[in-house]
Amino acid sequence: MSLKATRKILSVICIVIIAAGGCLCASATAVKTTLCSESYMQKHLTSDKVMAQCKKNFDDRIEALAVKSSIPVRAFEAVSNFSEITSDSPVRRLFDGHDTTLYTKDTIEKFEQLCTEYLDGNSIKYDKKLVHNTADEAAKIYADCYGLKNTDGLAAFIYNFNDNYESIVSVSFLMMILPVVLIFLLYKRPSDVMLRVFSAFTAEGITLIFTGAMCLILKLGRSPNIYPLIYAQAVGNVFKSVFVFMMIAGFIIAALSICANVAVFKKRKQDYKY
Repeated sequence: MSLKATRKILSVICIVIIAAGGCLCASATAVKTTLCSESYMQKHLTSDKVMAQCKKNFDDRIEALAVKSSIPVRAFEAVSNFSEITSDSPVRRLFDGHDTTLYTKDTIEKFEQLCTEYLDGNSIKYDKKLVHNTADEAAKIYADCYGLKNTDGLAAFIYNFNDNYESIVSVSFLMMILPVVLIFLLYKRPSDVMLRVFSAFTAEGITLIFTGAMCLILKLGRSPNIYPLIYAQAVGNVFKSVFVFMMIAGFIIAALSICANVAVFKKRKQDYKY
């Protein structure tokens, strides 16, 4: 095999490795800034739309409990958001590695306090055991409507990914830098080096666009096995945004690298004329 053929094969291998490293870095960053970002997840899982649906579900079930227990719905009206019951949202608990169901002793005690305050304030006699049982059931309803269930897999992924993110990025940068150095050693003219490096980034951009588009078409991650359904839909939308971000990054990288390659090619063509 001639030196020219060997150099060509090595340059192709370098282009593939650079593109793979770039895709790994861009994909990891997309996941880090969306699915594995507490602020981003908080924004989507506690949006006005999600909270309105959670409150509606809670109000409907509390009305049924009020009829069953003879304790008016007004006794539970102090509950309007997470801060009324707990300082932690299920998203915060998800990222802290704590129980995300929100069914806790503090929740039960808070509901019991609301009930007794209402009953005492209206001079209504009550059975303490009945009030406690009602508070316990109200806490379960609250947990069912506002808490996150079946999140072990998601929590493990977030923890492991965030713990290894820097290592993933480091590996991806090595996958890009080392082949670039090798290309510099293989070719003397800067234009030859730049054409191949920019070609690698073009391949990276196209791969990101294709991968993101295929994930959207196949609806990967759009039906996570968590509850309640409104949260599953919100997490599904976060997965969707991961793939959209990948496609956007791909378009930008491909467009810039193609423009750069065209500029280098034109300059080299002009240099050959003189």
